[in-house]
Amino acid sequence: MEKIKNLSIRKSIVLYMGIAVTASFLLSMLCIWSAHKVQQNIWRKYTVPEKNKLELYTDDPGQIIYDFPRTVERISDDAMSSSDAFKSNICDFVDTWCIAFISMACCVISTCLFYGNKIKVPLELLEDGSKKISAQCLDFQIRYDRTDEMGRLCAEFEAMRQELEHNNKKMWRMIENEKIMRGAVTHDISSPLAIIKGYQETLKVFIPLGKLSEEKMLEIVESCLKQVDRLDQFVKTMKQLSGIEERTVKKEKISLSTLCRHMEDTVIFLTSPVRIGYQFLHAGEREIYADQNMIYEVFENILSNALRYARKEITVKVNAKDCELEIYVEDDGEGFGEHAKEMVKAFAHDGTGEDGVHFGLGLYICDVFCKRHGGELCLNNSESGGAGVRAKFKVD
Repeated sequence: MEKIKNLSIRKSIVLYMGIAVTASFLLSMLCIWSAHKVQQNIWRKYTVPEKNKLELYTDDPGQIIYDFPRTVERISDDAMSSSDAFKSNICDFVDTWCIAFISMACCVISTCLFYGNKIKVPLELLEDGSKKISAQCLDFQIRYDRTDEMGRLCAEFEAMRQELEHNNKKMWRMIENEKIMRGAVTHDISSPLAIIKGYQETLKVFIPLGKLSEEKMLEIVESCLKQVDRLDQFVKTMKQLSGIEERTVKKEKISLSTLCRHMEDTVIFLTSPVRIGYQFLHAGEREIYADQNMIYEVFENILSNALRYARKEITVKVNAKDCELEIYVEDDGEGFGEHAKEMVKAFAHDGTGEDGVHFGLGLYICDVFCKRHGGELCLNNSESGGAGVRAKFKVD
């Protein structure tokens, strides 16, 4: 039965039409035979009784081989009663036209059954899905569990819906990121511009009066230059952000010991100027298949954030097990607070920083790179009160 349900449309048409032709033939023969039988019975009433007797065919006078009722010849309508004449004419009509009518009825019935069993349900699903898509509603599914042409068409339609939903979500993410970026531009440009403007107004007012010493003017100029550097750094950051979503993962075979040695050198180089202590722990000696440049970039971003907020010491742990590389960096600073998950969003701002600038961009980049590498970025507050960042990468 399941095999019949999954027949192709072409084979289903042949099957339905074959059943219709066979049924029409059998029903037509039955109707013709029945009409002929009724007609004979009517005519037999108006014939001589002796002529209605059985006609015997024998080869031997003492033995009966065949016996058939005599076929009654047609009786004219004038020789019959009006009701019998009417019945006889009805039988003639059935005998003449039943094949055409029955064939037509069987074709109509088979067509309706074919439409109801093979076309109606998937067509309604596709029509309903098209209306929902036109109404910008993609929160539905097309399910039609058959493998015929309409089943494949529904599966293709469902794949198209899923792709539209994916593209729609991607577009909304882009719009949201665009809003975040506009807000970041407003925040990160307006603050230094306001400071520069305030210094310029100070110079404009006090220089003509001669109330500013040379030392004070140099201090103001130095502060303005720092704000210009902030703007320049922000522009570079914006350029960097525009390409991270499209960056591809280029995996190659590397040694875990080589990767850890490079990381430890980076830790030594970055901790020396700020006089922050460190612990570097790693386990395992094996070959991994990964994009080392992407891993280095994630590690350097995490390390920079940790050094920025650490008080005395940071801890770095590197571990590789099965098909996963895990890098954990912990500091002894103030931690992420109650909204750690918000820190991986682009241009997330930290209220604890002295300068009030964002540090979420670095974590946002790390989050994107980890996901592109088949892993994830996890943030937590350590038991000692500091912040912990765990970067995972798939390295099969």
